[in-house]
Amino acid sequence: MNRMAPLALDLRQHPAVREVRCECTVCGVHVTGWQAYSLGASCGNCGSYDMRPVPVSAPAHAPAA
Repeated sequence: MNRMAPLALDLRQHPAVREVRCECTVCGVHVTGWQAYSLGASCGNCGSYDMRPVPVSAPAHAPAA
């Protein structure tokens, strides 16, 4: 019988790792980061790890002919 309390974060299931477009909060350079539980990226320009995700705009639709 399992008497352990359930974990707040269930580590038995791994989330999908996805690429996220990021912006360095120090110098503004855009880089590609990876996100699973948290966002991870580093700036190749200044070396900072302080990043924020860049909002993705909806794709533009071609006008109907």
